[in-house]
Amino acid sequence: MLLPKKIPKSTLIWVAILSIVLQGQASYLSTGLEDMECHQIKDENILDRFEAKQVDVSAVNLKSIIFKSKVYQIGPVILTQDEFRASAAPDSVSEVVVKLADKRAFGVLNGKTVGVVVVITTLGGTGTFYELALLIEDVENIQGWTNTDTVFLGDRVKVHSLAIERDHITVVMTMHRSQDAMCCPTLTVIKHFVVRDDRLVMVSEGTY
Repeated sequence: MLLPKKIPKSTLIWVAILSIVLQGQASYLSTGLEDMECHQIKDENILDRFEAKQVDVSAVNLKSIIFKSKVYQIGPVILTQDEFRASAAPDSVSEVVVKLADKRAFGVLNGKTVGVVVVITTLGGTGTFYELALLIEDVENIQGWTNTDTVFLGDRVKVHSLAIERDHITVVMTMHRSQDAMCCPTLTVIKHFVVRDDRLVMVSEGTY
């Protein structure tokens, strides 16, 4: 007796997927083959989260922007050609200097195009203070970006990398242990932030 020719499993899987597309109504199907599942996502908001959104970093101009510094609070910090300078005190030769570090990241969070940059401030003394600044794309702002929040990272720390991924902002940095000299931090940590109401909120911190 002749037995029917066995249909390859891969063919059965593709037939199952095609049946979902043709029906246009089903949102889920379990094929029963090797525990494989085929999904059809119809919610446009969910689909939007899986779209790769690219931000052209080369087009981002931060040479002239206003920052809300938590280190220098006497007045607005307005960068001109990547830096801000002011007298540290009346009749003082010391200067306050605010500069952007080369660590920065841009992406999409909560449907908004955002950026994070590291701002470095010296106040005329030995301290070198690091802040994480949140930027929100603002088409009504001539600068193109608005700094809505900053978070103090520390004095004489080392920021190794910034990233925007999986709905989080990730900062890898080295900070001080209790026994470390200020010149030489040794504790490497990874901090995770989310953006809520255009503000930075740290949700986790771990050490290497």
